[in-house]
Amino acid sequence: MKTDLREIKGIGIRKEKLLNRLGIFTIFDLLQYFPRTYEDRRYISPMATISLPRTEPVLICGYVQRIQEVHPRRGLSILKVGIADDSGEAELIWFNQPFKKNYLQCINSLRYSEKWKRHTVNAK
Repeated sequence: MKTDLREIKGIGIRKEKLLNRLGIFTIFDLLQYFPRTYEDRRYISPMATISLPRTEPVLICGYVQRIQEVHPRRGLSILKVGIADDSGEAELIWFNQPFKKNYLQCINSLRYSEKWKRHTVNAK
């Protein structure tokens, strides 16, 4: 376990230096390096049961109902996407990410996990 990182296939000098900056010097260090955070995405929450604001992410799944892109001023793009499930609906907002509009127009349903800041969920 005290073996050098470069013994692992695919780790060269550059990758080793990056890992050393994180405090990883041996294979044992690499095995003991855990992610900073973990999101449990096994459970889908009905939109009507979400209480806001939330400090931890919540996963919702719904059907895309509407997509609206707004340019209130030069250099600012706001993408508003309305999604709904059987219990309610919500509006997701992205700033300066107009490329997501093309992706969202190609799908029917959406899974989304994020911290919710405002109360944009309406129960049916």
